[in-house]
Amino acid sequence: MIWYRRFKTACKSSLLGALIVALLTMMHATQSDAEESAGEIRTLTLNECIAIALKNNVDILVSEEDIAKALAEYRAINAQRNIYVGLAAKSSQYPKVTQSDLLTASTYFPFPYNYYIYWYDKKKQEGKLEISRYYNVGLSFGLTAGITIFNEKKNRMVDVASSSVRLSKYQGAKAVQDTIYNVKKTYYTYAIARENVMLREKLYKSSQDKLKITEMLFRGGHKTALDVSKARYDLSESALELQKAKNNERAMRTELFRVLGITDSGTAFELEKTDFSMKEIRYSVEELNAIGETNFPDLQMMKTQREITRNKIAVEMGGHYPEVDIQGGVGYENGRIDLYDFSSSLTKKSNWKLGGSISFTANLPLFAGGMVTARVDAAKAEYRKALYKEREARKAMKTTIAGIMTTLEELKTQVGMAALMRENAEKHMLLARKAYESGTGTQLELHEAQTAMINADVGYQKIKLDYLMTLARLSSIVGLGEETLCAK
Repeated sequence: MIWYRRFKTACKSSLLGALIVALLTMMHATQSDAEESAGEIRTLTLNECIAIALKNNVDILVSEEDIAKALAEYRAINAQRNIYVGLAAKSSQYPKVTQSDLLTASTYFPFPYNYYIYWYDKKKQEGKLEISRYYNVGLSFGLTAGITIFNEKKNRMVDVASSSVRLSKYQGAKAVQDTIYNVKKTYYTYAIARENVMLREKLYKSSQDKLKITEMLFRGGHKTALDVSKARYDLSESALELQKAKNNERAMRTELFRVLGITDSGTAFELEKTDFSMKEIRYSVEELNAIGETNFPDLQMMKTQREITRNKIAVEMGGHYPEVDIQGGVGYENGRIDLYDFSSSLTKKSNWKLGGSISFTANLPLFAGGMVTARVDAAKAEYRKALYKEREARKAMKTTIAGIMTTLEELKTQVGMAALMRENAEKHMLLARKAYESGTGTQLELHEAQTAMINADVGYQKIKLDYLMTLARLSSIVGLGEETLCAK
C-alpha cells in the first residue's frame, strides 16, 4: 500500500486532508480485517470433535437419565428397611357389658358394677343416643412408627438395586465408548475422503493432459485411433472416479456432523494432520485381554447382569425366612366416643386420654404350595443364562483382540509394500521427468509415471484408513487411548 502512505503524507497538513486520511484509514482497516477473516480457516481437531459429540449425543444423555433413575430406585428400595413415621387416626369397637351381666357380677364385685348401672341409667335418661346396642365405639389418633428388624427378601432386593445402579453406569460407559469410536471413524474417513479428492483431481488433470498429447501424436501419425480411444476412456474413468470421490467426501462430511450432533453451517475448516506411524503395540495379547476384562463395557455389563440374577435367587430364597417387624405409636384415645359431649367439653373433664401402644410381629412361612421353590428355580435359570452370555462376551472380546492384533501385523506388511510401491513410482516419475527434460522421453511417458504415482498414493491412503480404524477399535475395547496403546 505505497500509494496509501504517500497520499497520507501529502494530505495530513490540511483539515480536509486529515478527514480524507481518517476515512481511508478506516476503509483500509476494514478491508484488512475482512481479508484476514476471509482467509482464516479454522482447524477442527479430533479431540474437539469428541468433546462436541460427548455433549450432544442422545445415547449418552439417555444413559445419564437411566443412571439417575437407577439411583432413585435404589433409594426407594433401601428406604423400606428404614424407620417409618406417620400420623394415623383409627376407630375401634368392643362389646358392651349388659345390665344383666353387671347384676350377676355385682354379687362378687358389688361396688364398681352397681355404680356403673347407676351411671348408665343416668346417661340413658339424659337422652344420650347409642351408636350400637352391643358395641362401644372408640377413636384414637397420634403418631405411629415402625421398622423392619429382619427381612431377608428386602435385604437382597437392596443388593439387586445396587447392582442395577452399576449396570446403568456400565451402559453409560458403553455409550461414551461407542460415541468416541464413531467420532474417530467418521473423522478419519472424512480426512481420507478429502485427501482422495485431491488425488483424484490430480489424476483427472493428468488424464486430460494424456488425451491432449495422444491426440497430438495421432495427428502426427505417431499414435493410432485405438490409443486415442483408450485415452478418452481413461479420462472418462478418472472423471467418474473424481465425481465418486467428491460425493463420498460430501457424504462423510454430513456423517461427521451427524455424529457430532450439530448442524452443518457450510463453513470451511481444516482437519488436523493425523499421525500415521506404524508404532508397536506395547501390550501383548494376554495383557490386552486382562485390561479388557476390567475396561470392556460389554463384558462388564454381562458380569453385572450375572450378579443381578444371582441376587434375585437370594430374593426368592428370602421367602423361606421369617419376617420380623416392630411398630409403636403415641397419641390420644377415647374409648366411648358416643358419650363425648363436644358442646360442654370445656366445662367438663374430657374423656380423651394420652396413651401409647407397641406391637411386635414375626411371620415364618411354612407352606406356600411350592410357589417359593418355583420362583427360586426360575431365578436360577435366569442366572445360568446370564452366565452363558458372560462367557460368550468374554470369548468374543478375546477373539476380537486377537483378530485386531493379527490385522495390525498384516497392515504393517501392507504398509511396507505400499511404501515400496510409492518409492518405485516416485523413482520412475523422476526418471521419466529427466528423460523428458533431456529430450529422450516423451510427455506421455511422464504422464503415465505421474498416474502411477497418484494411484500408489490412493492405495496408501486406503491402508492408512484401515490402520487408523483398526487401532481405534482396539482402543474402544480395552478403554485406552492410542497414545497409551502404542510404544513411543
